[in-house]
Amino acid sequence: MRTRLRFLCIALACAVHAVSTAHADKLRTPSPRIFAAPEGAVAFAMLPPPVDAKTGRALPGGRGIAYQLQADGSMKVLYRTTGWYSDDVFISPDGQSLVRLGSWTRAPSPSREHLGVAIYRSGKLVRQYAVTDLLKDASKARLTVSHYFWRPDEGGDGPRPELTDWDQSFTLQTVDGWEYVFDLKTGAIKRESRVDGGKN
Repeated sequence: MRTRLRFLCIALACAVHAVSTAHADKLRTPSPRIFAAPEGAVAFAMLPPPVDAKTGRALPGGRGIAYQLQADGSMKVLYRTTGWYSDDVFISPDGQSLVRLGSWTRAPSPSREHLGVAIYRSGKLVRQYAVTDLLKDASKARLTVSHYFWRPDEGGDGPRPELTDWDQSFTLQTVDGWEYVFDLKTGAIKRESRVDGGKN
């Protein structure tokens, strides 16, 4: 009886772990999002693309609106974007600089077709980088059931990318142990360096 009870407990624990793991690995469904600038007066509304009625998957596209809060409580539209959607957007306090990170990709490995980072000024693309432009060792990409992680923060064990207004830069790290600092005005990489734990 004790052996059977122990077996049932182990089986139940395994089932719960499997369900939670599968849920955690599920690709995010595009949904309306608001991304606020650090000082709180500027925000970017990200609106998802339409969904294919047959497959249930999001179609290409999406649109965004950058707003600035006015003294009278109204919201001024700074600019609009079309043709893309992202789960991760960073916007500067003045709203002029915006960084879009590539969304999770249903693929087994990184490709030049997969967006890593795109930098915009006043809603217009300045420069973009593929995941393979930034991930020097593609074998370090962390595979899951449905996709892969190329930044440590995606798996919950690394620093979040950060937009810094005072020097107009954007910083992120990759799972193969590199840190990149981008110039928000030109989109160029200002600095790249190894970080602790990068030589695993």
